[in-house]
Amino acid sequence: MLRQVAYFMQASSSGLNGNLISREDLENCLKLYFEKLTLEALNAPSIAKLLIDQLYRRDSAICHYGSDTYGFVHRTFLEYFCAVEIVHRFEKQYTLTFEQLRDEVFGQHWQDETWHEVLRLICGMISPKFVGQLVEFLMDISLGDEVEFNNLKNKDDDF
Repeated sequence: MLRQVAYFMQASSSGLNGNLISREDLENCLKLYFEKLTLEALNAPSIAKLLIDQLYRRDSAICHYGSDTYGFVHRTFLEYFCAVEIVHRFEKQYTLTFEQLRDEVFGQHWQDETWHEVLRLICGMISPKFVGQLVEFLMDISLGDEVEFNNLKNKDDDF
């Protein structure tokens, strides 16, 4: 459940920068989780509201930042749960292919510092075979950017 909340927060426009989620979005994430667990989804909205209070008041997993805003107690929780969700989709649900993991997760976020810890954690959780392929991919991208930069620089020197 917290994996899905963290992934939602990470994938949002504010990402890890904010570690923030509105109560409405948090309730929706929890309702979706409960609806997946039961076919009838009995009382999912009520259970979601009760769970938010439980996570905040008793378990201290999330903080209430005031008004309508919540977040994980520590950024590390957000990064860890987000990485676990991505690995779960890749290794357990098979809803994320290696190519999607490579291109849509690593390829899109390797330069974003707010994703670096998530990417490292993913590498620590998946098979070394895949990690090697991801490292090679990132090296190719990095070298490609350097070559492109040097080509642009050389064109500027010609003028």
